[in-house]
Amino acid sequence: MPNPIHNQVANGHHLPREKRGPRRAFCGSPRQKDAKHVDRWCGLPDDHDTEEGGGLPAGSSTPDDPIPATVFRAPLFRHDDAVHGSGRASKAADRLVGRTAELELLRSCLDSAGGGRPVVMMCVGEPGIGKTRLAEALGEAAGAAGFVQAWGLGDEADGAPPFWPWIRILRQLAQETRVRERVLAEALEVLSGRDVGQYAADAQARFRRFETVAEALREVAAASPTLIILDDAHWVDESSILLLQHVTRGLRSERLCVVVTMRATDPRVRAVRSDLLRSPFARELSLHGLPVSGVREYLDAAGLLADDADAERVHELTGGNPLFLAEYARTYRTGGLSPTVRETIARRIRTLPADTSRVLASAAVLGPEFLVSEVTEVAGSTQTDIQAALDDLDLAGLVAPTAAGRYRFVHSLVRDAVESGLGHADRAVLHRQAARIAEGRPEPDLFAVAHHLAEAADGDPAGALVAIRRAADEAMRRLAFEPAVRLYRLALSIGADLEPAEQFELLMSLQRASHDAGDLGERLASATRAASLARQIGRGDLLAEVALGMPPVGHIGFDLATRRLCTEALDAVDPQDLRLRAMLSACYAETFNYQADALAGRRASRAALELAEASGEPTAVMAACRSFQTLFAGPDDLDTRAEIAERMMRVAEATQDAHHELAARTAWTTVLLERGDLDGAADQVAASSVPTDKIGTPVARLHLLLAQATLAQARGHVVEARRLADAAHAAAGGTGLPNARHGRAALLGNLGRHAGHDETTLSASGDSAAPNPGGAPPVIAGIALAHSLVTAGHTAEAAEVYDALGSPRHWRPAPHVTLLCAAMGIAVASELGRGEDLPVFVERLANYRGHHVVSGVGALAYLGPVELWLGTAARNLGNLSGALDDLQTARDICERVAALGFQCDVEIEIAAALVARGAPGDARRARQLIAHATAVAKSHRMPGVRRRADSVRTQPTGTSLLTRREWEVAGLVAAGLTNRQIGERLVLSERTAQNHVQHILDKLGVNTRSAIATWVAENRGE
Repeated sequence: MPNPIHNQVANGHHLPREKRGPRRAFCGSPRQKDAKHVDRWCGLPDDHDTEEGGGLPAGSSTPDDPIPATVFRAPLFRHDDAVHGSGRASKAADRLVGRTAELELLRSCLDSAGGGRPVVMMCVGEPGIGKTRLAEALGEAAGAAGFVQAWGLGDEADGAPPFWPWIRILRQLAQETRVRERVLAEALEVLSGRDVGQYAADAQARFRRFETVAEALREVAAASPTLIILDDAHWVDESSILLLQHVTRGLRSERLCVVVTMRATDPRVRAVRSDLLRSPFARELSLHGLPVSGVREYLDAAGLLADDADAERVHELTGGNPLFLAEYARTYRTGGLSPTVRETIARRIRTLPADTSRVLASAAVLGPEFLVSEVTEVAGSTQTDIQAALDDLDLAGLVAPTAAGRYRFVHSLVRDAVESGLGHADRAVLHRQAARIAEGRPEPDLFAVAHHLAEAADGDPAGALVAIRRAADEAMRRLAFEPAVRLYRLALSIGADLEPAEQFELLMSLQRASHDAGDLGERLASATRAASLARQIGRGDLLAEVALGMPPVGHIGFDLATRRLCTEALDAVDPQDLRLRAMLSACYAETFNYQADALAGRRASRAALELAEASGEPTAVMAACRSFQTLFAGPDDLDTRAEIAERMMRVAEATQDAHHELAARTAWTTVLLERGDLDGAADQVAASSVPTDKIGTPVARLHLLLAQATLAQARGHVVEARRLADAAHAAAGGTGLPNARHGRAALLGNLGRHAGHDETTLSASGDSAAPNPGGAPPVIAGIALAHSLVTAGHTAEAAEVYDALGSPRHWRPAPHVTLLCAAMGIAVASELGRGEDLPVFVERLANYRGHHVVSGVGALAYLGPVELWLGTAARNLGNLSGALDDLQTARDICERVAALGFQCDVEIEIAAALVARGAPGDARRARQLIAHATAVAKSHRMPGVRRRADSVRTQPTGTSLLTRREWEVAGLVAAGLTNRQIGERLVLSERTAQNHVQHILDKLGVNTRSAIATWVAENRGE
């Protein structure tokens, strides 16, 4: 569907075409403007009299940037009097000048979407570059191809309701297709806030709403190929952007094409781009100025017949920006461009009659699109006079009709120029009148009222404050947390003279909104101000409210602030309020979760548990138990955590509370995984689906999916594990959950060990290892990234990451990742030939035989039995007898619990140890183990296992001189490959390959590559 509200010539390079019937809103063919309308927009008189052009300043690249003041004489053009109104003009008008390649690219996106390969295309460019017109051309192509279409438009004014672009999209889809009325109606209710009773107003609840909308789009796309255009997304509210990201993450095989247009100059573009482009379905198109040939074509079609030199000069002056070209054509003989396009437009506005200017100002206050009836009320005139003025403004090319009784500014820069030219008093009067109109609608528009009264707040700050708070509360009700944050901030700025208690209430509302929006900085700032007011008022309970509103998130600075507030609140609250003291103690304890030295946190967690038990309050007991599970998450406390999990189950059974049941089952799942009881863990995960469905939040669903994926990975069901991991990633979208990426990284990194790595798994590990906002990345993130790199064969990069972590003797991982760090340390050090580090890791694992390597907090990671890693380390240290003992135990465990991938790992390690030992019968048994591991890997799609099995197959019997990687290199040397060819084969740099070859020469005590070949042949001879 073409954009129903944009003037086609606003972006400057869609040339005039014949009218083709009445304009339609929301659907049908695009609005058509006749040749004379374009002439008026370009400033060309009807008779096209030739006269010498005025001075033109030197060019600029964006309409908002000043143009250097150097003045040139304009080129002299030949006017073609026959162009306008002729058949030739019509043909020229139908062309989209200079955008053939871009339009073909977008058409290919339609083809892809129509075939079940969805596309999200970001179309980015400077203001006036033609993003909207290109999207309109795509809409025309989509209409011809049978696509259902809908447009959503960003509004630069602050008065639009949250999710407004998506509400418009859903309304248009409901008009265009009748086959999915129910799901579309439900999605509209979700975004408009009419279903408030079904959802809690918090960040988790938003997932269900987002998923409702995404499901509606999937239903529509299943019935018909669908094109959605989100235009001017730089003005879209943050909640709508998060919904776009959620929809993008959930794409699979829908017949859906989404085009997003944004200004390249907007600071949000980078953040939105980085998130969207993580999707395999996302692409980007950067629009630049028209080339010289396009400029000449534009000028010719406008009746200014230019030669090549003229076109080059105009291109130099305008940068090929279509909006500049339109203004150039208009000012060609009337004095030249002003320093900016905005000023050029303002100069035109100043020439309007006073009554017409008043109408234009009234319209500008109402927004980019406006009703004639509302302009009439704001301007205080008759509808006849208003319509006459709008006709004049239409002729002047400043506004354009979009439907009966409705107009729109032809470009945002026009409206901006009008508003910026208003005096303060005039603006306030107009906004107060607009607020009365919005308040008087059958369904009052709270957001418009708040916007207008805020603009006129000097005259009535109390009224503005009430309106803004109502709008902010409504935004929270609709789960539009980002707009709510902005509105609460605005309320605080206007209500600076409120009583401390009222300011505190506003700040706590802001803290809750910023919590749900995932805005740590605002949460901390609002909590700091609220705590100051609580001290001023002298209320310890208010201070406790602030502290409990800041649960730890793993950010060092944030968690330290929480800790200080909890400490202060504990000193200030009533000593007899055991429930509150237990909650504060539990929150205080959890601030130590990501620190190696958590003794104070452990003490606080025990105290919280005692206080909670004494209070008898189930909520306090569960909070204390959760903090205990977090702080006592190391392998030494496994049995204690089992007792706590049992206590949590008793509370859940007594309260019949779904949240309590889910927390208890999650705790039990973690305990059972570390004990190696995969069947018991699977039972708990299956039972967790019931409370998860009752709760219905993304946090609950995320944890369930991650647990299911971890169990699938442990069993060797890698395809199912990857599917569940992708579903978990989609569940986390749009919620602001700070640790979601770490869970995804842990799962995909460990899954890649067996399934093989790709760009997605490696980038997830890299993202998790990015610097913590409050300090360096933790050890677990670094060693996990090195583990992913080394299992992917990127040894040079793995070595760089591993070395950056420093000596393992100085590592101080958090208790819940103690086993994981040691196991992955063994895997990496063994592959890199860092034998000197292996004893450190062995020491950290030696006391935990019988445990399985997992995360002590949540079912997020599984790396098999501890014996697997102790045996691996022993083999690489040359202790073959000890290695075989541990590895055989590990094989028995894996076979018993059906951990297929890790059973393969064990068999490969046993085979490597047998090859190195070289006793009679070892070679035959090694071949059998490798054959079995290879067969399992093939049947279960585990290419990572097959690669390791192949590397052992090439090792000789009776020697452990060379590492696995060195044997690969030695075999390639024997095959006659050069260092460069070896690097290409193994995905190494030539220098790294050369270093490997030199190490082999040194270990074998030979001096030539031919000697390496001879030695390889001799040692493979068995």
